[in-house]
Amino acid sequence: MSNIMRISDINIKARIRKDMGDLQELADSIEKLGLLHPVVVGIDGDLICGERRVEAYKLLALTDIAVTIVDMENNQAGELDENTVRKDFTPSEKVEIWESMEKHSKWDQCSDSERRVVRAAKATGTSTDTLSKIKQVIKHADQEVIAEMDTTGNVSEAYKKVKKKKRELDIAKQREAIELGEIELPSGLFDIIVIDPPWNYGRKYDPETSRVANPYPEMSIEEIEQIDIPCADNCVLWLWTTHKFLPAAFDLLKKWGFDYKATMVWDKQKMGMGYWLRMQTEFCLLGIKGSPLWGAKDIRDIIHESRREHSRKPESFYQMIEEHFPGRKLDYFSRQQRDGWDSYGSKTEMFK
Repeated sequence: MSNIMRISDINIKARIRKDMGDLQELADSIEKLGLLHPVVVGIDGDLICGERRVEAYKLLALTDIAVTIVDMENNQAGELDENTVRKDFTPSEKVEIWESMEKHSKWDQCSDSERRVVRAAKATGTSTDTLSKIKQVIKHADQEVIAEMDTTGNVSEAYKKVKKKKRELDIAKQREAIELGEIELPSGLFDIIVIDPPWNYGRKYDPETSRVANPYPEMSIEEIEQIDIPCADNCVLWLWTTHKFLPAAFDLLKKWGFDYKATMVWDKQKMGMGYWLRMQTEFCLLGIKGSPLWGAKDIRDIIHESRREHSRKPESFYQMIEEHFPGRKLDYFSRQQRDGWDSYGSKTEMFK
């Protein structure tokens, strides 16, 4: 049942909606057809739904408006329900609704964050994935990107820009730490060394066209050659490389004073990227200096293990080394801390 209320008595507090749209068009429609739907207010006079209609009435210099009075605990949920069937909320407004609903008392009983985002997504008519992406854009993007997202409704494009920017900032931070000497070099000499150099592929990260770009600062071959390998007089070196840098990897072994002995092939069991051929393998060159202990007679030259995250090497490779090779071990350009190993690199905590 509708009531008549003075517009001046309606309390319009901080609202979720920022964009009122074309109010003049709405005012013209109301003047011609009348108010088809009363605005909704709470028992305390606070506006729940219908701010555009109120503003259109003001344009028409009208002082009274038809209202429906309801008792709602969460006014913002009511505002959402009406607007989703009229003028769509912008992506950033949907996140504001989500955050507002989470603060409401009814949500206190729902402690599981996954369940909360599912409920928020259902309420806003948005997928959980899209809602989470919008939140990341608002948190990390500049105002220009957010404004473009709200204007076009294109969340995916804005999210790609955020991912690209975050990757660039992360690489810049790693590079700065290296240049400032904040990453401590390994001390002493080692009997077994695994090294996975940051080969310079020259690719820039793009979430759509170049997701395989390295998430760390790359080095030129000349820079890699200058690495002072902390090897003992008798040392086993495992050098990881790919098709593109196989020739350079053989040269590196010589420059570092190691004799090439064999190549271990990692079959990743999944087809990857590639121009001439789709790549499914990676290579680890075995180099020897001096006369290291080598009692193993059953190590094969191939590993069959599915690839995992970018640049993460197969677990069976490390298990093989730990089983067959005693002595001090160094994982150079490591992405993960390992018991019984020294680790060096700018991202040694990347994997657990």
